[in-house]
Amino acid sequence: MRKKLAVANWKMNKTRTETQQFCQELRQALEQLHGTEVVICPPYTYLDLIAEQMGNTSVSWGGQNCFWEEQGAYTGEISPLMLRD
Repeated sequence: MRKKLAVANWKMNKTRTETQQFCQELRQALEQLHGTEVVICPPYTYLDLIAEQMGNTSVSWGGQNCFWEEQGAYTGEISPLMLRD
């Protein structure tokens, strides 16, 4: 049987406080969710919060946006190096 995969991002929604609340709700929901891999991709500015809140769960996370250049004068972009860091 194939494993289910649920991947979501939230575009330009949620504040840090709302992100913390979402993480609490997701942690509770995970207790009842079996057989599905969950991946969340928040805005870059919340990756540290997601790592802190979801680090000891089965949830994977990633950036919802990534520019293809590693460095340069690209206003507003997030590079792969920045995501990895």
